[in-house]
Amino acid sequence: MEFSKYEKFIVGQFVAFFDVTQHTRIILLNRAIHLQVTQSNDLALDHFEKFGDLITHHIIIGMAPTVNHKSGPVCKKSRPNPFDPEIEVCR
Repeated sequence: MEFSKYEKFIVGQFVAFFDVTQHTRIILLNRAIHLQVTQSNDLALDHFEKFGDLITHHIIIGMAPTVNHKSGPVCKKSRPNPFDPEIEVCR
C-alpha cells in the first residue's frame, strides 16, 4: 500500500510538470525523499505531509526563473551551484 501511494504521488508530479526539462527536479525530489525516509525511524513513503520542505526546495524553488547575476556585484569566492549551473553560490 505504501509503495502504491508513493508511486501515484511521483507519477502525479511528472504529469503536473509536462515540460520534460523539469523532470530532473522530480527525480532529485524522489532521491531526497528516499534518503530522508531511510534515515528516519518514523517516516514512510506515503507520509507526503512530512515532505513539504523537500517539495519546496526541489520543485517550487527549483522551478523559479534564474536571475542573471553577471550584471550584479562579483563574488570573491564562488562555486558552481549543483542544481543550476547558471547561478553561482557565494561564500
